[in-house]
Amino acid sequence: MDPKLVGETNEVNVLINDKPLHALLDTGSCVSVISHSFYREHISDVQLQTIDDLVNIECADGKQLPYLGYVEVELSIAEGLPNANTVSSLFLVTPDTVFSERTPAIIGTNILKELLKDCKDTFGPQYLQRASLHTPWYLSFRCMAIRERKLHQSKGRLGVVKCALLQKVTLHPNETRDIPGYIDKELDYPATAAMMLEADDSCVAEWLDVEPSVINYRFRKNREVFVNLSNLKPPSHIPRDLTASLLRPCYDSGRSTVAMDAAGAQRGRSEEPKDAQGRRPSATILNMHKTVAEKQKT
Repeated sequence: MDPKLVGETNEVNVLINDKPLHALLDTGSCVSVISHSFYREHISDVQLQTIDDLVNIECADGKQLPYLGYVEVELSIAEGLPNANTVSSLFLVTPDTVFSERTPAIIGTNILKELLKDCKDTFGPQYLQRASLHTPWYLSFRCMAIRERKLHQSKGRLGVVKCALLQKVTLHPNETRDIPGYIDKELDYPATAAMMLEADDSCVAEWLDVEPSVINYRFRKNREVFVNLSNLKPPSHIPRDLTASLLRPCYDSGRSTVAMDAAGAQRGRSEEPKDAQGRRPSATILNMHKTVAEKQKT
């Protein structure tokens, strides 16, 4: 195979519950998976947990990733990541594929971020230079570090939502409407839940209220999003350059979780799970409230 056509894969040797296997490091995946064959042959004593299809995973080709459930296992690094601690990890168990015959595991960012944090705690801010990482680990951690740096530089903003309407729309007093929009200035980031708030540089009149909401952010795949807009005063036109920010929940600077909590209180909207308009609160909402509570305690 011509090396100019196909490059090297980012694969490493690891151990799951002390069973050695080959794994792909995938910084573009937010979940980690192991093949059903590996589970059946090596760790079948671990209980397979079901999640009732609450998690919808989309592959690169747009198709849904089937899975049988998930397992909680101990992941150890065989080589290439010095002083790495064994980490308790969650893997989805998926049907066998041609790829999984040789590489039965894919390690996504749900585990990689924990290993990166551990490496950074051990070797300090210059962990990429000091840790003597083997190439697959170095490339993965460097990719994630660059991505987080870009997110930090954008103040946690994954993108901005702009109005998609071509015609002029008027909101009457006390009227609320969902305004279709599109995401602009998108940041290349793995799929994640994002909080939509009024942008700091928005030209929306102060009596027009952008209601905070949560969307599933997928880089360049969110074709249409809706901004819930309320008019608290006289009839007002919706500006064509209406903008709202997409902030990733639980961003380390505290901007998104604090902004979410403050925005909800300021606009008179309850963000409590029990007040979720008759809907069962999603795991994303509950996790965000847990993060806000933990920050308030500290």
